[in-house]
Amino acid sequence: MKKYFLLFNLFWVVSTIVTYAQGVNVGVRGGLNVARVTGDIEERYFPWSSYSQKPRIGFNVGLDARSQLSAKVTLQAELVFSTEGAKASGQWTDSGEGKMKSTQKLGFLSLPLFVKYNFTPRFYVMGGPQVSYLVSSKYEQESIGNGTVTTTNNLDAMNKFGFGIVPVLGYDFDKFSLGIRYYAGLSQLNKDDNLNRSLKSEVLSVVLRYTLFDVND
Repeated sequence: MKKYFLLFNLFWVVSTIVTYAQGVNVGVRGGLNVARVTGDIEERYFPWSSYSQKPRIGFNVGLDARSQLSAKVTLQAELVFSTEGAKASGQWTDSGEGKMKSTQKLGFLSLPLFVKYNFTPRFYVMGGPQVSYLVSSKYEQESIGNGTVTTTNNLDAMNKFGFGIVPVLGYDFDKFSLGIRYYAGLSQLNKDDNLNRSLKSEVLSVVLRYTLFDVND
């Protein structure tokens, strides 16, 4: 079912670009991610005395195409690679023994689809759905005392397809565009829910876009 949903969205992008090909604006974009995972990225059968999660800093890079529908409304489709995940730290005992750090590293190929509205010639808001495919997932754990680092490829433990919504607030320059966006994942990352943990991805991003060329009438 999820595969068919992704194919439908891909078809939507292609159809949009073809239909409005006489007025397409093509650009490249990239930026900074501040990502976290809601839920518990640690296996909670460990008897942690104290435990906290922290965001993971990553990046996003990709291509997009804009199609102007009116003076204020634009359709925008993107193809993006995004590094996401979360960090955590904790210790085994109240006395501070057994301190650990962990990082869940996620790499997604994402397809956001937006409706963009310019409420002034420069300022705009965008929003729409995003379908993602998980291409990499690694869990890294470090023991603070002896410096031992263990890395596990846990891609098979994760759902490959994801879905969420993305609101954006931004400003258009002549060839550049700066936007702040928030991705709220609605689908569960992990397959196994035996530990009563449902993991979902959340990402706050700052994105800078540059116009490459216009395909005019």
